[in-house]
Amino acid sequence: VGGYSICQGYSRGFLYLCQKANLWCKTVEGISGGNFSHMWNIVNIDGKNYHLDLTWDDYDNDSAAVSHSYFNLSDEMIKANHFNLAPSDNNCVSTDANYFKVNNLMFESFTKNEKKAMTSTAVKNVRNSCNQVEVCFVNAYAFNKAITDLADKSGIYDVLDDVNKQCGKKFSSVTYAEDDDIYTVQFVFE
Repeated sequence: VGGYSICQGYSRGFLYLCQKANLWCKTVEGISGGNFSHMWNIVNIDGKNYHLDLTWDDYDNDSAAVSHSYFNLSDEMIKANHFNLAPSDNNCVSTDANYFKVNNLMFESFTKNEKKAMTSTAVKNVRNSCNQVEVCFVNAYAFNKAITDLADKSGIYDVLDDVNKQCGKKFSSVTYAEDDDIYTVQFVFE
């Protein structure tokens, strides 16, 4: 409401909205990151439970970028950096509604095929006024290979060139944010 909140406000606000929309949701408490108390939500979609952490998906900057890194995670995924969950029996075992899986952006490797899929999504996003693309990897090896190619060796500029050509844009730079706990990376075209 006031443009400022901590995790408790995000979680309780989301719980309120879900209740108003007749969606099953609950709050979860635990420890995150640097050993801080934290609160997030569990939602039920098509009979399956998922972790949803709006606080960690809200970048604390003036960027218009939106993150989906913590959008519908399984217990296994969230436990990469969220600990001592209460309650602990959340039964979040599916990734069916995970943002990256639904959008075919969850990769087991990083080859030309995955880069092509990422480029295709980037073009689609830019055409829909969303100047970014996010991808997720199921293992550290594929994640590190992608970071090396796209960020360290500037391979993301191949994607940027394709976006500019196919969308008639003149983006000249790319910023990125990575989460090496859950193997996600987001690129924003500027």
